Amino acid sequence: MELIKKAAQLRYEARYMEAIGLIEEHAEALAVADKIPALLQALYAAEEAQLEVNAEQFANRLRQLEPSLPSLQRYG
Repeated sequence: MELIKKAAQLRYEARYMEAIGLIEEHAEALAVADKIPALLQALYAAEEAQLEVNAEQFANRLRQLEPSLPSLQRYG
């Protein structure tokens, strides 16, 4: 969970690319229960940075884990 808190802090500081990089670096090693909130942080960072391609990629990864997430509605 420290990873998720750190990514949220980076987003708060508008350091979106760092938040995305942090999640990318560690996401595959996380359990599914932690992977979903971590990938959500990366999705939100990509949205806030207006990186639509990256946001779509995170949305696709999240959809594979939990297709009914409300945050994914805008991604079809």
